[in-house]
Amino acid sequence: MLKTFSRALSRPVVLEPHISSWGSSTTHRQLHNTVRREAEESRDDDEKSAYERSVESLNIDPENKTVTTAVGKLPLSPLMDQSFHKARNKSMEPKPRVAAHPKDKFRRKLERNPYARMLAGRVRTCDVTGTALPTSLLQRFKLAQHPTADTTWWVPQDLESKVPKEEGEAQPPATELPGPSAYTLNSRLFLQEFVAPKGIYASSSNRLLRVTESGTGRYTTALNKAQWRKDMDIYLLDTMRKRVYEGLLHAAHMAEHGGEDGRPRKYVTKLDSWNEVSDLKHRQCVLFFGPPTGVSPAPAMASVPSPISTMAIRGSKFGEKIAVHDMKVVLGQEYLGKLRQESELLREGSLYLLRGTATMRLNMLIWKLQEYIAGSEDAVGKVDYQEETTPQQTKGSTDIPAQTEEDWELELDDDLERAENLRD
Repeated sequence: MLKTFSRALSRPVVLEPHISSWGSSTTHRQLHNTVRREAEESRDDDEKSAYERSVESLNIDPENKTVTTAVGKLPLSPLMDQSFHKARNKSMEPKPRVAAHPKDKFRRKLERNPYARMLAGRVRTCDVTGTALPTSLLQRFKLAQHPTADTTWWVPQDLESKVPKEEGEAQPPATELPGPSAYTLNSRLFLQEFVAPKGIYASSSNRLLRVTESGTGRYTTALNKAQWRKDMDIYLLDTMRKRVYEGLLHAAHMAEHGGEDGRPRKYVTKLDSWNEVSDLKHRQCVLFFGPPTGVSPAPAMASVPSPISTMAIRGSKFGEKIAVHDMKVVLGQEYLGKLRQESELLREGSLYLLRGTATMRLNMLIWKLQEYIAGSEDAVGKVDYQEETTPQQTKGSTDIPAQTEEDWELELDDDLERAENLRD
């Protein structure tokens, strides 16, 4: 045995060559192609629906909804019907992704248009007149329980302060109240009729929320106890003016001192003439403050806009018209004086431009305030300026003079007539 083992060790050992499939590039390429081919074939099979595979294996007529069998044609079962499977799997299909920001410029400008946003809001009906308008053009009220007395009051909503509080200042709790809302027209003259003894809408506050969406009065007990403030029109006017004052003061502070990063924000820009409006971008609205007390207006700023006026800008594809607000009428003497006193930027100027997407809500609030005081004595105001004219176009200017209320109404009628012709 030892001799046999020694003879085996003396013989040379010949190893058969073993080529690994991962060591040869040719073999690796062949293996890769085979795996890829098999994957493509399996993917093609997976893409076929169960219904298509059943059609191939069975004699199914999708148009006539029949199946051919050994005994003849039979009605197609609903489980084998393609329309049934499409209806069942429709909700399971992934929905197409929508871009966060529209690609075309028109849609981007439309989303940033404050007036388009106001008109695109939810439509609600005035509980008194039955007029249907977007919620941005209506006043919203809710019922609230008095904190100490056992009484229920109507309180306005959507007029909370949106200005961020200073550091260390306590944030007031949210005032959003549960329950349904009542809507009325956004007009001071309309709300004054609620408390007028012989007004057209005298005691109309009792009609709020009497008929709900279901058609029945569900809040009769609470509505019978609900009380309406006698000075609701004055309270709303003061609250809206206060919110506009806070928003303008915050925007001016950001323009003077900047945000958290220290960079100034050009939310409010001081103008030296009417012609500078067309030179700036991201326009929201023009704010006419008038000359400061005791200062005579400059020749370029002597014009005073009418209560409802717009300014047209030539050469601009988007935003051809911009609203012009007389802040002496919008804010009143009290809030206008406080605004000039607390803001260095707004102290000496007469004309300002509200700019940027961040001021869109403020622009919408100013417009809503203009709507609220329209037709009342607050919309006229007292003009203490030396002369009352409309802004004139100077030589070489690209601006059109601000339009008066009559021109604005005539042009609006022309636009509506052209829209009707295009629709026909």
